[in-house]
Amino acid sequence: MALREKKFHMYKTLYANRNNILEEAKKLGEKLGIKNEMKGTFGLTPSHSSFPGPIAKDVMKAMSQPENIVRPLPDLVDDLRDVVKDYYGDEFDAASVGSGEGALWVAFEALVASPMLGRGSGYRSRYISLLERHISYHASFGRPFPPKYKYIAADRYVTSGELGVEGKRLVDVDTVIVSAIGARYDAHGIKYFPAPLLSRVEAKPTADRLADVAETQSSSLTAFATLGYDTPGYGYGEHDSEGTPVLQVLISELAKKYNVPYIVDNA
Repeated sequence: MALREKKFHMYKTLYANRNNILEEAKKLGEKLGIKNEMKGTFGLTPSHSSFPGPIAKDVMKAMSQPENIVRPLPDLVDDLRDVVKDYYGDEFDAASVGSGEGALWVAFEALVASPMLGRGSGYRSRYISLLERHISYHASFGRPFPPKYKYIAADRYVTSGELGVEGKRLVDVDTVIVSAIGARYDAHGIKYFPAPLLSRVEAKPTADRLADVAETQSSSLTAFATLGYDTPGYGYGEHDSEGTPVLQVLISELAKKYNVPYIVDNA
């Protein structure tokens, strides 16, 4: 009886033939008809790319208007707050931060970590995050718990190994990582890393699992944190009547129950 082909055999074959695969891809690219003088002059996506596209023309036009060049910074911040309040309501507010990563730092330092002022040592705090895509951003501000996830951020992303992740960890903070119900976490690739396949995540059972974990961690729970995307591939395919991902609504209800913030990363 012949042995069934194993997944890692497929990846060994791909690795052995990588040069041929790249050469074939190059030939396919040549069929697109892109002229040599055009190569390297345009990008494909505005974010998450080593070759991002240019800023949109209407944005560039607004940035170049003389009346927008010299203005007091507080006025610009107030303009931003007006936009948010006009759209969401006066009970919402906004603060300008220099980058998405900077916004995460501010949020986790202010809302998750224990206070640094006062006598004595700080206490340990824990926040709960789903085992989802891009967790090297919002889930790496604390030490991963349980320990089976200890190297997951360094393994799955292009950080500078474990040191790249340790550099952003806050003092005495843990990240409790919870897998989603209905998700698959198969190991894929020439490098044998887990890949979250999240299109079949079940919102209610996943929220129930988060609730169980929250109850266990209630004595040190300071926040929940997830991505803010609303697409099935990120695990948020179930929407309510208003188009809001059901899982995010259920997590916000858990945050209200425990009187802790729900940090949503959608930078």
